[in-house]
Formats: sequence, C-alpha cells, structure tokens
Amino acid sequence: MNGTKASLLGNSLRIGVLCGMLAGLVCAAWMSWQDWRLNPGEIFRSAAGTHWDIVMATAWSWFWPVGVAGIAVVTPIAMLMTRNTPQRH
Repeated sequence: MNGTKASLLGNSLRIGVLCGMLAGLVCAAWMSWQDWRLNPGEIFRSAAGTHWDIVMATAWSWFWPVGVAGIAVVTPIAMLMTRNTPQRH
C-alpha cells in the first residue's frame, strides 16, 4: 500500500471513529437522560436518590452499538468522499 492509500485510510478511519463516537455519546446521553427523567418503575431513581449503576449501564448499552455502527457506516463513506480521483487530460 503506497503512502497516498495509507493516508486516505488513516484519514477516513479517523473521521469514522470521531463521528461514530460522537454519535454514540450523543445518543447515550440523550437516551439515558430520557430514561432517568421518565423513570419507568423507579428503576433509575427513587426516594434514596439516583441509581447511577443503572444509569451508566443504560448509557453503555446505547453508546457501544451506536458507536460501532457509526464507525462502520461513516468510514467507508468518508473514504469514498475523500479519495483522489485521477485527473483526465
């Protein structure tokens, strides 16, 4: 693999990881906040306070699948969008 292709893969992977992790973080934060706010069956909070172990487990269960899916979707798209096409003369 020459330098241009390696650089293209590295940049695309960097973009994919950044976008995937950002999407995972936003989705996990939003869904965890919604679950905490709605509090079905007093799972997330009670009179004793917030059950942070449940909140964190919920956040993690949203973060990793959305992050991995985001990386898998964004990286090839970034590669296609940033690749250099040969100039025709």
